[in-house]
Amino acid sequence: NDTATTEIYTLSLHDALPISWIAKYPIMRAFDIESSCKMGSGCLMIDASSNKFLLIKRSQYVSSPHTWCLPGGMVDFGESASSACARELLEETGIRCDEQDLHLIHQMHYHAPEFVFNTFALIMNNETTPSLNWESDDFVWVTIDDLPSPLHPGVEAMFNNDLAAKKLNDIIDLKKRC
Repeated sequence: NDTATTEIYTLSLHDALPISWIAKYPIMRAFDIESSCKMGSGCLMIDASSNKFLLIKRSQYVSSPHTWCLPGGMVDFGESASSACARELLEETGIRCDEQDLHLIHQMHYHAPEFVFNTFALIMNNETTPSLNWESDDFVWVTIDDLPSPLHPGVEAMFNNDLAAKKLNDIIDLKKRC
């Protein structure tokens, strides 16, 4: 359907998507939206029993070195944001997850250059020990009250976002009831 293709490629990330569009095209991938916009994805892993989060410390070989962040990275062409999140989690920590277990809790929009970072929550049943690659030097499981310093600026913004906190609490509560 040519109309659908035209509609998809003329959307802007800064425009609200109408409900009718979402119902018509329920699966939205990174490449379905403006090709000029780059995307990244990260995984906030939470141990439901201790309410601790996994953070990794960036190595000297990556941008923003020696800051604490989430496992994550760029969304490849043709890849969904959630697929990228699962792939980056595996690459950076050795931890496998199913895409359907990832819950989008936050999107950070950067405008120069245009970039969107998606943060997905993954609820775990234990504090898994990651197998770090060259991009990270260390890891820590921490509570929200004991966050290490310095945090990566994007991670700090996510932790300070009220809507992300509400979504995360809702997901944790739902998982605990199941």
